[in-house]
Amino acid sequence: MSTNTNNYKLIKPAQEDFYNVDDFNNNADIIDSQLKAVSDKATSALPSSSYTAADILNKLKTVDGANSGLDADLFKGKSVISISNGGTGATTADTAKNNLGLYISKIYTSIEQLGLTDDNLSLVNINNAMSNQSIAIIASSASVQPNLGVPNGTVFVIKYNSVRSMFFYMSASDDENLQFKVACVYYGVASPWINIATEYNISSLMQSALQSGGVSVVKSVQRGVITIDGTNSNTATINTVNTNKAVVIYGGATTSAVTTESGLNVALPYLELSDSNTVTAKRLKNDDTLTYVPYQVIEYY
Repeated sequence: MSTNTNNYKLIKPAQEDFYNVDDFNNNADIIDSQLKAVSDKATSALPSSSYTAADILNKLKTVDGANSGLDADLFKGKSVISISNGGTGATTADTAKNNLGLYISKIYTSIEQLGLTDDNLSLVNINNAMSNQSIAIIASSASVQPNLGVPNGTVFVIKYNSVRSMFFYMSASDDENLQFKVACVYYGVASPWINIATEYNISSLMQSALQSGGVSVVKSVQRGVITIDGTNSNTATINTVNTNKAVVIYGGATTSAVTTESGLNVALPYLELSDSNTVTAKRLKNDDTLTYVPYQVIEYY
């Protein structure tokens, strides 16, 4: 004996029943009717033509806002994201940059951009002409640099706030003459340029500091012996020295004999620093006396 399904009463023939096409057709009619009802209900709730991202977004916008539970334009319910919540705590882009440490608002690459000329260029005027939190790069000519108090080179400026700028000077024509200097302007007053020591200028800076106190330091010491035999002079070649900053010291001579004229020992020599590479030992008389002349050449910075 046949039975029916619980929900839509579809006929379920028993094993001993004969096949009845009407039962099959009735079941098909019931299924068709129920599917059509489901389709109509779905279409009326949200038409298939509205299944686009733009339509969904527009529908979400109608319920977005404070206390909606969505708040898509807020962070943790706040329109200004606090720093403690991982935000900038700012309502404007400039304030946000400042809070994030992005202080540079403009980079000047010429004195014309600063509204300055060669005639009025100075550290104080540069400081006054720059906006807060800006950078300037001044690769100025020889006519400009005297106004800045440095030789020809490049000056980098960082403006920290309305009253303070830091100036960095660099000249790099070659390694031996590489220079770095630093100065600042604070409340409208420019500090003097201060040299920054590098491996290239440390010697000259130290020497300058010593000489300002009346002291000089030894740069090199060269020693040797000049032999005079059968002549009245001979020379020794040395490493190049600055003759204005070098002295030659006579170490005393030894001879194989002593020749005198009118009480004068004419075999004993004397020394001269003839040029930057030559020490000369001389004696008054040319004879066969063998003479050894020790010398020292001391050069100062």
